Amino acid sequence: MQSHFDDLAAAIAQLEPMTTAARLDFLVNAAIETSGEFHLPDPGNNWDSQQITLKAHGIFVTGIGRTEVVCNWMLAAQRQVTLRDELRAAEALMRWPGQAASPIALRNACQIIRENSIDATMRAAARDLLTGMTLTDRAA
Repeated sequence: MQSHFDDLAAAIAQLEPMTTAARLDFLVNAAIETSGEFHLPDPGNNWDSQQITLKAHGIFVTGIGRTEVVCNWMLAAQRQVTLRDELRAAEALMRWPGQAASPIALRNACQIIRENSIDATMRAAARDLLTGMTLTDRAA
């Protein structure tokens, strides 16, 4: 099963060698295919934000020019993929800490989970583990 993040990683890989014009064309098509949006500014309309907006693969960005929108989208997409990898590693460490996990690594994993996980059970477990680690630190 292919995940949303695999689609993002594939899109980023496809965009890398392209020119800005080709990247924008690719992202406009991706917006259409992923029920996103693409909006060019309307210079005569005072109610328009005068920014380009783009939503593709669930990532929404704005920019003053085409180059800025493409760069913003690629940065946001890469951040999502990186965050997914960090979150997976943190959840794995918390589920199976083993003897190799240092308290600092475990504390960092809990912070990543608390700040980024959509799994309420994992967030609660990370909070509880952090609380226990803090109480242990204070007692020592």
